[in-house]
Amino acid sequence: MRLPALRVLIAGIASALLAGPMAPAEAENTLRVVTYNIHHGVGNDGCAESPAPTEGADCGLNLQRIAEVVARHRPDVVALQEVDRNWLRSAGSDQPAVFAHFLGMHACYGANLMLPAELPGSRQREYGNLILSRFPIAGCRNLPLPKASDDAEQRGLLLARVQVGRQFIQIANTHLHVRKEDRMLQTKAIADMLRPITLPIVLMGDMNARPGDPELAYVMSTLRDAWQLAGEGQGLTSPATPGTPPRNRIDYILHSPALLLEDINVDTSPAAMMASDHYPVVATLVVRQ
Repeated sequence: MRLPALRVLIAGIASALLAGPMAPAEAENTLRVVTYNIHHGVGNDGCAESPAPTEGADCGLNLQRIAEVVARHRPDVVALQEVDRNWLRSAGSDQPAVFAHFLGMHACYGANLMLPAELPGSRQREYGNLILSRFPIAGCRNLPLPKASDDAEQRGLLLARVQVGRQFIQIANTHLHVRKEDRMLQTKAIADMLRPITLPIVLMGDMNARPGDPELAYVMSTLRDAWQLAGEGQGLTSPATPGTPPRNRIDYILHSPALLLEDINVDTSPAAMMASDHYPVVATLVVRQ
């Protein structure tokens, strides 16, 4: 794949969406949040129906569709997992920059994997989590999480501080390991990292654990599971597969008692069903002033 072709691809996708900040969804004391595992932008299209947009990229790659699913909810803050930068499989794109441009939002990116470049003239490959905010981001840092063995994939906790009205909010985004022994270490570490923070907290992400799994007890002891408070039904989020209902609730929005929950839902629309292998979770929180 030649880099000029990549630039044409990104420019073409970007032109399909309106640039500039989205209008706020609610009053200035509310916070609309979305958490979404985007599978580096690869959806559920068959390769014959949706060929790769550039040579070497995964078929079904469609960042515009992901952005449209997110934008429909007019979010204030978005937590994305499985976000690429400079990978051939995702057309070499800088996905944090592309999504920030698409949605007109500020970006805070945390790379948990950093691998050698695979494209001529490109930078190293990165893979991790992304926080997008229509509010300016006052602080952004990515903290590595422990793992049970050296061969386990590195995971992290991404932290961004945003101001909603007169109140600063601590946004946290994570994607925990698929193995329980790693998650037990990681959820305890997250609880320890968040405990000293005095700001209201929203923790979002793909926990790779079901409600009631013991590893979630560390974070559930201090944060509230928004779905348990106001969700209707089981809140299943994975897998997003055409023709097959999801089986698992592994994507969460958790918040501290300083925030009040107005509503929460899982977007199981046809667009979301095709866009990724997870469904996004959307919630509206009220910030105490």
